[in-house]
Amino acid sequence: MKKFLLIFLIFMVSLSLVLTLLQLLGIWSIGEVVGNFVQGHPWVEPYIMSKEDKEAFQEEIAFLSGEVKRLQEEKEQLENQARSLADIISEKDRQLSRLEDLLREEQKQLIEREERIKNMARIYNQMSPEDAAAVLGGTEDDLIIELLFRWDDRFAARVLANLEQERAVRLTELLAQ
Repeated sequence: MKKFLLIFLIFMVSLSLVLTLLQLLGIWSIGEVVGNFVQGHPWVEPYIMSKEDKEAFQEEIAFLSGEVKRLQEEKEQLENQARSLADIISEKDRQLSRLEDLLREEQKQLIEREERIKNMARIYNQMSPEDAAAVLGGTEDDLIIELLFRWDDRFAARVLANLEQERAVRLTELLAQ
């Protein structure tokens, strides 16, 4: 058995040396033989491309590569826009929160002012119309109007009658608006 293996090994080495020598001399090429065999084989033939098919395939690859690059750039732009919009939304949320805080504060101040005016109307209502008119002489027109709306009509009419005529006329015109 050993003898047989040794003979086989010598045969294979000799054969490879002969084939290499033939290939170097350009007489015979194992690549051509295998290529010709593979090209003519029915299992391989459907997968072999012609030169035109290869060119069309390469053009398609180039086109698709360009599309991939374009889509990646578009994706980056969209991501940048999304980040920008998120920043804008965040800023608008902060502004809205500040405005809501201001609105709550304004509403609180309006309620407090309304309560103070209601108390003032009650206090003035305890006075005589003459005394109320004397105290209100230097008060702003807007405040007097608010007080007049809170008093009963009879008391309001007496206070107006006790104010200076010019001011009483002006307040009456403001009441009509």
